[in-house]
Amino acid sequence: MLLFLPAAHALAAESTVLSGKLYCPVTRTVALPFTGIVDSIDVVAGKYVKKDEILLHYTLEEKAANALEKELALGANTEGGQGQIVELERQVLDIQSSIATTRQLVSSKLGSRTTLQQQEETLDALNRRIRLLRESLKKQEQIYKIRLDDLEDSFKQPIRGSKLPQQLFLTSPMEGFVLSVAETVQIGALINSGAAIAEVGSMNPMQIRVQVFENEAVKLREGDSAIVRVPSLQDREYTGKILQIAWTPQTLQTDAPSFYNVQLEVPNSDLALKQGLKALVRFTDKPAP
Repeated sequence: MLLFLPAAHALAAESTVLSGKLYCPVTRTVALPFTGIVDSIDVVAGKYVKKDEILLHYTLEEKAANALEKELALGANTEGGQGQIVELERQVLDIQSSIATTRQLVSSKLGSRTTLQQQEETLDALNRRIRLLRESLKKQEQIYKIRLDDLEDSFKQPIRGSKLPQQLFLTSPMEGFVLSVAETVQIGALINSGAAIAEVGSMNPMQIRVQVFENEAVKLREGDSAIVRVPSLQDREYTGKILQIAWTPQTLQTDAPSFYNVQLEVPNSDLALKQGLKALVRFTDKPAP
């Protein structure tokens, strides 16, 4: 939670000091797509990783492997529908033959037009059923193709038939730094599907949000600079830049003071700034360089 220093109310606008916590502007949580057993860990917190760099190797848990193999063996599972189409097409041929016979009888005034109309309606119904079945089977095949693509993307390798890869690996979804690794990630550990493994984020630049009282918020502009001081780094100071100023306060109640969220960018080329560090912000009248 962002904090507003109580002393700020007593200070002049030009010397107001605000408090907030630094954070990475972009972070991605890396989760295990399937229940598996960790074979090796290739990453630690603080490590720089490229996009698609391997974070860990794992083996599918037996039940998860069996379920996936069964799913792959079934494929799109369209055989039953194809059989129905074959049977309907046989009925279409039969009714077409009956219609041809009835038309001859009607032309010789020996047949019933009502019977002919009923037969034609039956033919139309059969053709509609065939069309709907074909559309349904096509959708099933498309859904299975998407599922297969998803599995191959998760496996990071192609699938041949119903045979699964012996060992799988988890990769980074982006370039950045490993912010944290879950405590449960240990060699030999069984990790459930969907469990968070690590968090990767971009650290240069960092960002910070502060809550600015209305009297000062109206004086600020995007691109203005601010002095950002970090107490944990021996009061080291950085020059930040305003990225965004909220156009509405946190509350519109008339009896409550109006504070606006202001988002700033802070350079971090040497990676000294870490996510979660407290920083003190003082705005200046100069635009950021």
